Amino acid sequence: TGAVASKKGLFEEADGGTVFLDEIGDLDQSLQAKLLRVIDDHEVRPVGGVQTREIDIRFITATNRDIVKMVKDGFFREDLYYRINVVTLNVPPLRERKEDIIILAGHFLQKYSSEIGKGVKFIDDAAMKLLMDYYWPGNVRELKNILERAVLIAEGNTVFPENLPVSLRSSMPFVPESIERALSIEDYTKEFILIYQKKYNEQQLSGMLGITRKSLWEKRKKWGLSRKEQPEHPLE
Repeated sequence: TGAVASKKGLFEEADGGTVFLDEIGDLDQSLQAKLLRVIDDHEVRPVGGVQTREIDIRFITATNRDIVKMVKDGFFREDLYYRINVVTLNVPPLRERKEDIIILAGHFLQKYSSEIGKGVKFIDDAAMKLLMDYYWPGNVRELKNILERAVLIAEGNTVFPENLPVSLRSSMPFVPESIERALSIEDYTKEFILIYQKKYNEQQLSGMLGITRKSLWEKRKKWGLSRKEQPEHPLE
């Protein structure tokens, strides 16, 4: 693996501090056992090392799964559950705390406007209403992704309804998160190409989408967005 025994791992780097483990419910059984040993023994053994090293860490964990049910079904270790279940905070889904949407939307707007280098500072009232009325099957992560997209394609200093995905702008019935996520990614890509294909060349457009020029051509052909012929040697 190329591991160096003398190099500190993440847990060692966090010695004396706090480690946040997100989506702990996704850990497989072998990793659950290793984490339990770290919590119980307060020590780790670096990859490639022989000697264990003591650590003093406070663990904070989070998950969107029903851990109690996972324990009953045998998918999550009962002993690990009781070790991490000291103080529990149950955070309601975003759709049940609408008042947080305005605060979070403002935060993500400022964050991505700064990171992307655009002066997007406002959310139009109609756009905000769409955000408030949406079901949010993907919770805060989905809101975060939607605001990043909105900042990316907004042409002025304000996010308007047309900068939001189709799923927010139409009266669509609720569908499971996996389906909603797949639709939103496809809709976003299609919309993005449609809006910007005349403004940017193929290399710029594919770079902004994080895909190859060949993939961009294939998507255009699939959706009938361009009559251009495929490049003779599309870049991979």
